[in-house]
Amino acid sequence: MKRAGSLSLSLILTAVLVFAASCFNDDLSAVRSDPIVPPARIPFSPTVYYSSCCGPVSVCSEDFNDDGFLDLAAVNIVGDDISILPGKGDGTFGPEVQYAVGDHPTQIQPCYLDGNEVIDLAVSDLSSNSIFVLLGNGDGTFMSAVEYGVNDEPRSVYTADFNGDMIEDLVSANTQSNDVSVLLGFGDGTFAPADNYAVGEHPQSVFSCDLDNDGNQDLAVANVAGNSVSILLGQGDGTFSMAIDYVAGAGSYSVYADDFNEDGNVDLVVANQYQYTVTVFLGNGDGTLKEGMHYGTSRAPISVCTGDLDGDGYIDLAVANWRSDDISILRGDGTGKFSLPVKYKAGNSPAEIICIDLDGDGDLDMVSANMSSDDISVLINMTND
Repeated sequence: MKRAGSLSLSLILTAVLVFAASCFNDDLSAVRSDPIVPPARIPFSPTVYYSSCCGPVSVCSEDFNDDGFLDLAAVNIVGDDISILPGKGDGTFGPEVQYAVGDHPTQIQPCYLDGNEVIDLAVSDLSSNSIFVLLGNGDGTFMSAVEYGVNDEPRSVYTADFNGDMIEDLVSANTQSNDVSVLLGFGDGTFAPADNYAVGEHPQSVFSCDLDNDGNQDLAVANVAGNSVSILLGQGDGTFSMAIDYVAGAGSYSVYADDFNEDGNVDLVVANQYQYTVTVFLGNGDGTLKEGMHYGTSRAPISVCTGDLDGDGYIDLAVANWRSDDISILRGDGTGKFSLPVKYKAGNSPAEIICIDLDGDGDLDMVSANMSSDDISVLINMTND
């Protein structure tokens, strides 16, 4: 059942995004980079919707029940729970099973936290200032959530090994305290108290990658009020350098890492919800970034993922657009440049997108969590069919 307080927060979040986006002009020719030749449309099956109630804002995919098929897990900010949808191996899914977690959960990450090769879940929770850990049983079910404190209003969570002990650690982006919290894991599913590192203004998203090629995990953080991405270089012992900020676009909401120009260095892409663009930063391989290049999307992009969606061997971008209820695909050419966007239908207010092969045919499919329509969109890639 929906709680009045939770529903009110949902409506507030929606109103803030719509108002902020309306403050910016749709004509962004002044900030867009020159795109490559407009692409042909990548063939996807018609969008299929699966219930996730209520208010899904994040989604991930793994084989939670060890049957060889990918499942889905979504976090519901209004329902204060997560939904597990078992996969059938053909890109379709069974009905959701729900697990209570926190008070306004915001993002979900699959991980291995207790050393038993069974997939666990980490969930950031806005109102409790916590990360919740749900250890997996290996059959698609999970133990009760255990809470770990972080700083104020975590909007994002990510897992990686920050201190080189082969154990996954946690990091959250905390939007009100303008910092990230790092929690080192003990390998049994428990964690040390958080250490906090200052970043830009109102961080919304955190991603871990090796930006300086030293073998240590670094952090990239998208700051929605700072219009920037913060880079914190990892020292290999679980600590990080002072953040260095790079200007992205208005309303930098989400960050993702990949190698866009095939030079072996990690690059970044940031979704800018108020400017209706993504900003691509090519990495220099030493922890620094080249000046960002801007590419237009649809309206209010707040999530981005990467992968070779058209099968040409180059990395493409898929962007979830909150205000226009669609997904933009920008095809890459292997040099770090991207095409004009092509739109695909999602649900209402898509809040996060992932790119993953759900049906095992070698093509990357797309999944979005749609907050306002209480569902998950699945688009199956038909490129090789």
